[in-house]
Amino acid sequence: MLRHNQRLRVTEVSRELKLAPSTAHRLLAMFEQADLLSHHERNSFYTIGPALVDLATAIAEHLDIEAVVHPHLEDLVSVVNETAHLCVLRGPDVVFLDCVESTHGLRAVSRKGRSIPAYATASGKALLSELSALQLRRLYPEEDLSRLTRKTIQSRSALVNELRRCRDRGYAINAEESELDFSACAGVIRDRAGTARGSIVVAGPSSRFKRYPTGKIGEAVRAACAAAGAALIRRWS
Repeated sequence: MLRHNQRLRVTEVSRELKLAPSTAHRLLAMFEQADLLSHHERNSFYTIGPALVDLATAIAEHLDIEAVVHPHLEDLVSVVNETAHLCVLRGPDVVFLDCVESTHGLRAVSRKGRSIPAYATASGKALLSELSALQLRRLYPEEDLSRLTRKTIQSRSALVNELRRCRDRGYAINAEESELDFSACAGVIRDRAGTARGSIVVAGPSSRFKRYPTGKIGEAVRAACAAAGAALIRRWS
């Protein structure tokens, strides 16, 4: 109904949905409480609320980021020939938005569309390292963290120490913490203000990662993030 009519009244909702006026009113009030609708008392109608606006903005930004960053995922894969993903932080989890796979037969496969606890991934740790101690505690109020593998970080205290190391070296590492026998390295994509807008991560079998100098992969990822960030700044300027 909102798609076709930006202003809704109780009588219209009641008639369209074949509900009693009192039920329609309760329904609209529930959506208003969740910030999905805004109530204009003077004219007694409802319009799209801030939560829906924020959702639409976030989706548009993610689509924009995917389009801008994708060529830089391709460039990174051409350099290291390991699978690369674009990720964003959503609450305590990291979400995989886009992927370019390696040409190796044995490779990290696409996780596009999946969400995983951020503390167990390289991309998640790269983005978590940008948060304050208070923000981190809000995301993970409990000291204990659930394990995905036997190598997953098990406590918030250990995570804090790991995030400090991420900041010091400029990239994050996943040493079989989300999936055994696979490792990853991730950096942060920043906008003009220096705010983290996403992460680029490259992943592959641990056997191959051990043959690469970690710093070399880290520098390749950081270069891809810097190039993607510059492209976003040009797009949004």
